[in-house]
Amino acid sequence: MYASPWVLGDAWFEYVDEPAGGRTGDGENSNWGLVSVNDVPYQTMVDAARAMHVNAPGTPPSP
Repeated sequence: MYASPWVLGDAWFEYVDEPAGGRTGDGENSNWGLVSVNDVPYQTMVDAARAMHVNAPGTPPSP
């Protein structure tokens, strides 16, 4: 992905899921996060994000 000239960058939409009762304003309650509303990581997703970003150009080494 990073070698592709048409890619400007990458990001993840949400860190934490939206609440089951829906967010304020529009009631959207999607499961988009890297962690649940109880701050429990979705480990498969976290591992995939880590694996991708550790190879990204300019990424400092992990401690």
